[in-house]
Amino acid sequence: PRRCQGSPRRRRAGLNMTDGESRATRAPGAPDGEGVVDADNHAGADGARQQDRERRRRRRPRRIAAVAVLVSALVVGGAGAGGELYTRSRVEAAVHQALPGLSADAEVGTDGLLLPQVLGGGLDSLTLTASRLDLSAGVSGRGSSGVSRPGGSEPDGLTLLDVDADVRTVGLSAPFPAGRVDVAASLGWDRLTDMVAASASGAPALTVQAGTLGSGDDPGTVTASTTVLGVDARVTIVPSIADDGGLLLTVTSITVRGADVDLGSTFMGRPVLSYLGLESTEISVDADSLPRGLSLSRVAVTDGGLRVTLSGSDVELAGL
Repeated sequence: PRRCQGSPRRRRAGLNMTDGESRATRAPGAPDGEGVVDADNHAGADGARQQDRERRRRRRPRRIAAVAVLVSALVVGGAGAGGELYTRSRVEAAVHQALPGLSADAEVGTDGLLLPQVLGGGLDSLTLTASRLDLSAGVSGRGSSGVSRPGGSEPDGLTLLDVDADVRTVGLSAPFPAGRVDVAASLGWDRLTDMVAASASGAPALTVQAGTLGSGDDPGTVTASTTVLGVDARVTIVPSIADDGGLLLTVTSITVRGADVDLGSTFMGRPVLSYLGLESTEISVDADSLPRGLSLSRVAVTDGGLRVTLSGSDVELAGL
């Protein structure tokens, strides 16, 4: 018998899928086009999840290794920081050993990491600030004034105030050599009074203080007040740098009872300067009397004293 086109056999045959076609099932009771599950896609999703789990398992050892490296770096960094702090304390101790006259408030500054520099035998540079630095004079038998004292007595040394020093290429063992030293500091008025008095042993008691303050290339002036034969006198002094790098104090005027006196004049058969214990208008503080290896490069009058800059190359800090 003939079968119609819509027979069950023909319909079953039409449901057969050829190779390459997608298999799909419909959830029971779902309307057409809904609840259809693609079996091939489902299998693909399971495979992707499996691959993702495999990747996570492979990454886990790498993460553990990265954490271990980070922890090790932190431990080593902490040890390095501790070593750096210890090295800094040893550097400060060496500076105080080289300069025992430093005041307790001295501060030492350095550049860069210290440990590699110290392992190399020295420091590239250091800075130093202190309210006071007591130094010995450079030549035995000379005081801080640079003038020989009676009997060749030992020098008193030199006291520097408000010290600001810059030191380059520094050795850390005695005698603590330095390639370059630049020190800015002040000579207090009491110390400058001693200098003037020592250079004029027959001078009456003097009081030295600022006259006009220095500015730029003008060093300013110093005023020395005294009493001569019961009469008040005032001496004006200009500081400068001597040819040998020492300090030169030049008397430029003398005033007695408010009137200027000719520096070359005489009184009662004696030169006026002789009443001040001077033989000439110049008071010299030799470079040899300054800290060994240093010489003046700048001088200026300030309210707190004579501000000077001392400089030198190939200086032994222990010899200052």
